[in-house]
Amino acid sequence: KSNNGGNSFFSIVGTGSTDVDEDGDWVTPYVIDPNNHNTLYVGKSQVYQSTSAGSSFTTLSNMPVTTNKIIALAVAPSNSNYVYAAKTNEVWLTTNASTFNQVALPYGQITYLCVDPLNEQRVWATMSGYNVGAKVFYSANAGSSWTNISGNLPNIPVNCIAYGPGSNDGLY
Repeated sequence: KSNNGGNSFFSIVGTGSTDVDEDGDWVTPYVIDPNNHNTLYVGKSQVYQSTSAGSSFTTLSNMPVTTNKIIALAVAPSNSNYVYAAKTNEVWLTTNASTFNQVALPYGQITYLCVDPLNEQRVWATMSGYNVGAKVFYSANAGSSWTNISGNLPNIPVNCIAYGPGSNDGLY
């Protein structure tokens, strides 16, 4: 973490004081709450939350412990109580920033999650792998069901997605 524009950095995890010291996935997701810059989420085997800008963390999630690590996290800009987390083949959601429940799985191996900035129920998921036509999925109901919107995307893994605020549902 840097408090001075990147002139110096210090560690916010790995000090041996919390569970957040466990290893994360290859690219461990860190997400800053879009409504409170002091709230930080880290996905490892569980979701950890800091409300002190990374000084300390508490376990936020209650997911079963497996070897699968969290590979994607998203906090809804319109409602910070909505936190989505994805493991390799699982999607989890909390609507109260406390208890996570597993929601429907769009398809296969998830690589990234994106939430509509104005509606916490609308979420997109991207997929890894080489399954023709199975690249991007959309949920209008917080992950209860999903629609494949892959269209004519090439048959390569899709690793990220971004929503264009102010657009007519522009996705990149």
